[in-house]
Amino acid sequence: MDINIKDNSLKDRSIIDKSLIDKNRMGRKFINKMRKSKKGFTLVEVIVTFALTGILLAAASAVLGVFMKSFARVTGTSEMEMAARTIMETVTGELERAAGGDVVSDSSTPLRLDGDSTVWYRNFEGKTAHMQVDESGELLIEYFESGQEEREAAMSWRFPEKFYEKCNIQKMEIVRIENRNLLEVTLEMKHRSGDMTYSMTRMFECYNLKVDEIV
Repeated sequence: MDINIKDNSLKDRSIIDKSLIDKNRMGRKFINKMRKSKKGFTLVEVIVTFALTGILLAAASAVLGVFMKSFARVTGTSEMEMAARTIMETVTGELERAAGGDVVSDSSTPLRLDGDSTVWYRNFEGKTAHMQVDESGELLIEYFESGQEEREAAMSWRFPEKFYEKCNIQKMEIVRIENRNLLEVTLEMKHRSGDMTYSMTRMFECYNLKVDEIV
């Protein structure tokens, strides 16, 4: 009985060894086949790949360029609108409270429009004031002592220099609505980074003045 068991054991081991040898042989054949079938890129394939990559990059750059321009325009418009609103509040706040009863400069009226971007008026404190847009595109208000309009202003006011970092005033137009004590102010802003412009118009009443006190 012992001899038969030993013989069977040897037989089984022989079968296992043969199976392992066959599997190793098949594995080597598969690896060799994979090595033989592996091919490199041809010159045409490389050129086509670079061409397609260039086209995709060009398209992406064009889309990105359009997006950046749109973003810059939206941002610039927002900056100009905010500045215009602040300036408009200052201009209308001054002029709608203009006081009557006294002359302004050499005129017989308390509010005189001297062109698109300049106006003489009496402020709510009764002081003579001169509002204009200067050569740098900034709003300037000068206050004079009574009867001293032709001399140096007693006090000047303007927004801080940082206020005009993004944009400045290209034009300020002040007109009177015919036969009414209404003024219409139009501000045109220009962005410093390019040719972007923004316009804002507001109409308001000079509630301290009569129709014939505005010229």
